[in-house]
Amino acid sequence: MAQKLRRIRDFLQECWNDDPALQIVIKKLLTKFGQWGITIVDGVLVK
Repeated sequence: MAQKLRRIRDFLQECWNDDPALQIVIKKLLTKFGQWGITIVDGVLVK
């Protein structure tokens, strides 16, 4: 499970850095799936 969450975080971080428009979608995903344990602090995704 930890490996799966790490892959999700890495994928979201890559998308976050590539396209500012995806940041809105990622914020909504993180709100919906709080169990992932990923949040945004000062514009950076953190575990």
